[in-house]
Parts: sequence; C-alpha cells; structure tokens
Amino acid sequence: MDIGIKLYSEDLPMVEQFVDAADFMEIMIEPDFPYSGLKEYDIPYTIHAPHHKFKVNLADPELLESNLRRVNQATEAADFLDADWVIVHPGEIANQNCSLGAVNTFLEEISDDRVIVENMPYRSTEKHVGHTPGELKELLKHSPGICLDFAHAAVVEAGEDYHRIVEELAKLEPKLFHISDSHSDSGRDQHIALGDGDLELDYFKKIIKASESKKVTIETPPDRRRHLEEIGFLRK
Repeated sequence: MDIGIKLYSEDLPMVEQFVDAADFMEIMIEPDFPYSGLKEYDIPYTIHAPHHKFKVNLADPELLESNLRRVNQATEAADFLDADWVIVHPGEIANQNCSLGAVNTFLEEISDDRVIVENMPYRSTEKHVGHTPGELKELLKHSPGICLDFAHAAVVEAGEDYHRIVEELAKLEPKLFHISDSHSDSGRDQHIALGDGDLELDYFKKIIKASESKKVTIETPPDRRRHLEEIGFLRK
C-alpha cells in the first residue's frame, strides 16, 4: 500500500515532520500558492486542485475561465513537482446554469491526463455533482480516473446504503483513495482522525487492498503522532 498525507498551505511547515513516515504527500494548491519550496523535499507528490472554498465550481459554466485559470495553477505545480495526479472536485449545483455537462466541458477544455475526479457527499440543501456512480462514469468520458473518498461516499440520502456506493465506485478502478473518519449521524464528511468516528475503517482498508492502485491519502488533521498510528493501522 502506498500511503500519503494531505496538507494545505498553512500546514506546509509540517512537511518536514512527515517525509520520513509517508510514501508521498498530497498538497492542496490554493490560488497563487508559492509551491516552489516543496522541491527541496525528497518525496513524491500528488496535487489537489482548489475547490469551492476557493471559489472554484466546475459545474458552473459561467466560471469556466476562472476555473481553468485556477486549476491550471495546480497542473503547473504538478509539472514542477513531477506529480502523478491532479484531483478535482466536480462542484455543486449553485444555480440553474450548473450541470454535470459543464463539468465534462471543463475536463475537455483542460485536457490533462493527470486530472482525476473525486466523488462528492450527498447534500439535500447544496447538491453536489459526482455523488452517484452513474455521474462519475459520465465524467470518465474526459478524465482518466477517479479518486474515491470514503468519508464522502458515506454521506448518503436517508435509507441509502453507502456500501453500495463504495462498491460501485470501486468497480471504476480508482487511481487513488482518500480515507478519514466521521460520525455517521452527522450528515457531513468531518475528516477527523481514524478511530475518532464510527465509519467502518477495516472495510475501507479491504477495498484499498483489493484495488489495483493501492494508493491512499490520509485526509485527517495534521498531527505526527496520530498520522504514525494511522499509517500503522493501514499497513497491518
């Protein structure tokens, strides 16, 4: 299993703490983020492109130019750091113009074979694109693969079984997985440390081990002691 740790720009001073423990680092490339200093660390990188927190919504055709500009900053970082994948969130239905088709248009425009699409959680109030396996299959027309985020997949509509979602997404042969914990009754993807919630972590681990890629990012708060424990759990 190839295990990585995810960091945002404010966490970058902590990279040094993890390079001896992780197999790779996943870095969120925020708009105009100065990533050149990451070159000094002898570790492989995966890139996460900016998402809704940074005013990126691939589902909104009115934002196509700014979406391309901001995600291109992430692909440029991937060029510089020789990263294997650039992960994007498909976005959300923020207005009547937003659609799954707009995400496919974006993926066709950016035309980068490292850009993979992450599955999103179910929301009744803010509908995300890319929650269902069917939507992810549609996006694979212009993307080489998906990132399966278990905490996202576990946030489902009342009465829906998240195991079905996970297993259908696993059939799409994810290039990468995201693992974190949550409380299943929260209705949200909390991204807390492994063991601090009640998600079925052993089940997730089986899915990863059965995959072809076996590559997973720990997407929990940065803490060396906890990350070492999480890495130990995944390697068992």
